[in-house]
Amino acid sequence: MSSSISIIIPTFDVADYIEPCIKSLQAQTFADFDVVIVNDGSTDDSADLARQTTAGDDRFTVIDQENRGPGPGGGRNGGLQHTRSNRLMFMDSDDALDPLALEQLVQAFDREPDLDMATTSAGRLLGGIVRPSHLHDVSHPRAEQSTTAGASPWLMFDSTPWNKVFRREFFDEVVGRWPEQQLYEDIAPMTAAILEAQAIAVLTERHYLWRVRGAGSITNAQTNIRGDLAQLDQLAVARSKVIRSNKDELLQWFDWKSITQDLLWMTRKLMAIPREGRAQLHSAIRVALQQVDPALVAATLPAVRRCHQAILDQPHNRSTRQVVQRRVSLLQDRRTPEQALASGFHHITLRRQKQDVDGVTFSVSSRTMDLRRAKLRVSASPPWAPFPPEHLATLPAQRSLRNIASFRINVSDVVPVSFDDQDIEQYYIEIVDHAGVSTEITRSIADAVRRRVFPTATASVGPLTVFVDDGRVRLAVGTPTPTIESARVLGDSLLISGTHRSHADAADHFAAALTPTRPDERVDIPVTTTGNGRFCLELPSNALALLSTEPTWISLLSPANPAIATPFGVAASLRIDRGPSSQALRIESGLFGEAALMLESTSSSRARTLTNELRSYLPAVGRE
Repeated sequence: MSSSISIIIPTFDVADYIEPCIKSLQAQTFADFDVVIVNDGSTDDSADLARQTTAGDDRFTVIDQENRGPGPGGGRNGGLQHTRSNRLMFMDSDDALDPLALEQLVQAFDREPDLDMATTSAGRLLGGIVRPSHLHDVSHPRAEQSTTAGASPWLMFDSTPWNKVFRREFFDEVVGRWPEQQLYEDIAPMTAAILEAQAIAVLTERHYLWRVRGAGSITNAQTNIRGDLAQLDQLAVARSKVIRSNKDELLQWFDWKSITQDLLWMTRKLMAIPREGRAQLHSAIRVALQQVDPALVAATLPAVRRCHQAILDQPHNRSTRQVVQRRVSLLQDRRTPEQALASGFHHITLRRQKQDVDGVTFSVSSRTMDLRRAKLRVSASPPWAPFPPEHLATLPAQRSLRNIASFRINVSDVVPVSFDDQDIEQYYIEIVDHAGVSTEITRSIADAVRRRVFPTATASVGPLTVFVDDGRVRLAVGTPTPTIESARVLGDSLLISGTHRSHADAADHFAAALTPTRPDERVDIPVTTTGNGRFCLELPSNALALLSTEPTWISLLSPANPAIATPFGVAASLRIDRGPSSQALRIESGLFGEAALMLESTSSSRARTLTNELRSYLPAVGRE
């Protein structure tokens, strides 16, 4: 029996993640699909869990094979002969899909029957909370019914295989079979697919949920350089394909992605890996940088540029010192290569901020821009987008000197009357000087260290919240619901109360959970609701035992898709004293407005944590 789309999921030792992955497929609004789960020689009970979860659902097939890794290429190849559709998709077994993903991807093919592929944006799945994937924000800046790499060169950032649906004939012709026993085997085939496709649909919604995992994940290994060397090798193969396309703009975008994304992570890693591997990785990064146009390397952010220049010119021990000194400033570059080459870099830092029910007031400073008569601009589209931005508001400074300025954003400036507070929107903030030069606001190093050692509780007292995302200041509009308003200790339990509004997932089922990063650590919590829009949930002692000084999220479970949770909001940050012998609890609003529960740490313990973190980098800068 044929289907509209076939999905192949290679599986190796993912017992903690395979069930939510499968259930996210079973929760799709589009049902005409088939799934081949390839057990690639797992040593845990991944395959048994897959069979149990899919029992009675004939859309799913589980097959077993001997391990053909490292890398998922062998598992993907093992599923090709079992598919039933002329459209093909690949998923990783620790990830998940938004419920609308397949419906909208298939609709893209219905609108344009001659598509070679459709690609959708992605979000990072952290526990049950979805965060942005900046890599895919850049590669999917606007929706396209049909485009090509030449018309949309930013697709050079889109090197991941699992956020795409391929026409089977196109896949067989351009990719055929995945390289096996190869890490980062997807970089070169996906680059070739983007280059060769004559019709690509682009979806900007974050339909694919890319899970953030610990050290066990290939993409998160912190001390082993085998994956980095493999990635550099595959980047070189992919780059040769771009060169053969004879399109300078595509090569420029490919190289910009390499130095601002791939090589950036490896540069950061130099200070954490053992000394015996540092010289080897340093040499490999140098070879990659030598292939790139020097003007492009020089156009990156100052800290990144200095570190890369040190790698090019100095031995690994000296360049690693540069990395350690500038590690806080090694941020992803949000500009397009054209913007970086044309305007250079301008720096504005956030000095302080204050929120109230009517809006947000904050001050900024700059050493590179004249802030007299400066203006603040709030935009719905990112400053790096390759098309004219959509500005919501342009506001004059309340006070402006050459190097310092203060601004006020009122709720009425950015929140329309019809705004539904339940849907949180995130906007971009830029400062524009009197000459018309604009740049985003970044967090100062002093502010980052101060908040790390002496964190302050920020109350979500209004619908506007200023937060920091990867060093850049953003504006969030809206308040998550349900909203936590109070908490108290009752015996060994914690009672949390607040208000809720009608929610699609809560119509017949209202249940919450603590959702740490690992799904197997989730603790379900019953919720009592009343007719006047209030709720109360009780966290028992076994749930509180999970807590540490790192955030654990309180989320509303979806009965339709357990891979995704809706975060609770916080009306005001709360501190709950549990007595002289126990650490106090805190409920605070996270970076994106979600409620985070954690144990309170003292200023001395925070300083000790920061000192230990810094000490962990000392071997990288010690005597060689």
